[in-house]
Amino acid sequence: MNLKRFKSDESGSIAAASAISVSVLLLFAAATIDLSVMTNKKDKLQDAADIAALAAAVSTEESPEGLKAVALEAASANYFNDFDINLELENSSKSVKVELSSEHPMMFMGMFGNRNQTINVESGALRGFGSKFNLALALDTTLSMEGDRMSSMISAATALVDNVKEADKGLGNAKVAVMPFADYVRIDRAYADEPWIDVQEDQELTWQTLDEENSVNCREEQGSGESVETVCDSYVYNTHSTVASWNGCMVSRPDDFHKVAAYDGRPFMGNVGHTSCNWNNNVASFLSRDFDSVKADIEALTPRGKTYIPAGLIWAWRALEEESLFTDESIEEDEDGETQRVLLLMTDGSNTARLNGEARHDDWDGIYHWGSSDEEDNRVIADALTLELCASVKASGIRLITVAYEVEDVSTKNMLNTCASADSDYYNVTDVTQLAGAFRRIGAGFKDVRLTY
Repeated sequence: MNLKRFKSDESGSIAAASAISVSVLLLFAAATIDLSVMTNKKDKLQDAADIAALAAAVSTEESPEGLKAVALEAASANYFNDFDINLELENSSKSVKVELSSEHPMMFMGMFGNRNQTINVESGALRGFGSKFNLALALDTTLSMEGDRMSSMISAATALVDNVKEADKGLGNAKVAVMPFADYVRIDRAYADEPWIDVQEDQELTWQTLDEENSVNCREEQGSGESVETVCDSYVYNTHSTVASWNGCMVSRPDDFHKVAAYDGRPFMGNVGHTSCNWNNNVASFLSRDFDSVKADIEALTPRGKTYIPAGLIWAWRALEEESLFTDESIEEDEDGETQRVLLLMTDGSNTARLNGEARHDDWDGIYHWGSSDEEDNRVIADALTLELCASVKASGIRLITVAYEVEDVSTKNMLNTCASADSDYYNVTDVTQLAGAFRRIGAGFKDVRLTY
């Protein structure tokens, strides 16, 4: 009887099983706590690695040792346990890779022999212009820019080029073009024999100049648009004539090709005479890695002529779209096909000229930008073309940044705001002292610093 009771009593087995189950649960709970603590620590270490990689990417340091010191300082400020750091430059020095490792003592699992775990994380970031970067500056250099406006613009634009140079870090990813414009754009005469340009033949030109000395009571008065005219009670003129050759000035193409940046087998039109564009007009420079030369071109800018924004806009677009025509290099892309293209358009006033004066003679087809005496008519017609060109520029994948530089006309400011790729890409600069700050903010936005993994 007692034996039977003994044989059937399983309470001891149940107690043993329960003890084992509790041990397993405790072990699972301990492992869960250890894993949770270690995961939290790994997240913090990853954050520190990301911050360290970005800090190294934007640093002006060039050597791996200098970059590692920057990364170490950044990581130490954001992770408060011991760690080891390794830094490598990758992708032909276009990106930086940071690896952090830290020993984690297991609180509970250590009782079961698993005392320490090594936490490893890594982060990568592009340095400066991680991708190719092409920038075209369409700068208003009309007569209204004379004085402080011009000097402030030159200072701000050269500082912007320095910003691009610093971000490029000598990797050769960035190039800058300078497209000064008034009522016309003037390019280098070295392009005269290129197949994509149609230059007028040399012409004998005759013109008259005012003989102020023999005229009566001459004085300067404000003319139409931005021009200043000499007015006299009675006039005496001197007649001159010469054989003129092309000086680099460019008019527009007919048949709606004035809305198209691409060559497409339709030559760009170089005119001889018949415009206010002459040997004194600023010369455009196309995309270049020679930042010192680019800055020299900017520093040489002088105020000339009236405002015709479409001329500067389409030639800046052309510099980005048809690079192979104007330089020895074709448009370069990274292996992933990325190339940042940015067009910065800056003007200090409304359009005061428009497309007018078509000339089709001697197998040469060009349209001048004469405008008319009706300034509002000039503005409305040129503004409509400006907006159309802006839409085409953005549709081609180019980021368009616009700067209204002490512009008073509300319609012009609205046009420039509409032209910009985003509201944040429109800058309304109301004072010459603000231009440098605006260009600094623009330059800061160019840097393509981002985590890659």
